[in-house]
Amino acid sequence: MQQDQWFVVQTNPQRESFVAEQLDQLTPYLPRFKNPKGRVAPLFPGYLFVPSMPSWGPICSTVGVRSLLMSGGHPACISDGVITGWRAKERGGLVQLPPPP
Repeated sequence: MQQDQWFVVQTNPQRESFVAEQLDQLTPYLPRFKNPKGRVAPLFPGYLFVPSMPSWGPICSTVGVRSLLMSGGHPACISDGVITGWRAKERGGLVQLPPPP
């Protein structure tokens, strides 16, 4: 696996922040935004991202993790460019989304 890839981690409902704290040593990425009600919420409810690694078993056994998104028998990955793109849109730690049409 390349270092510029990220695993997609599915969490139990409303446990994204908890899981991110549990996986802190792996530097997870939990993109958040301010929703229309003014609350900070995950950009992708039920998901966060962790840099890929050869041994992914410990991620799966973390409390609050439902599973890794899989492709065949291996974890599905997204490129670092996607994560970098979301981070580039952050202001004050929140992804800034364009206004609705």
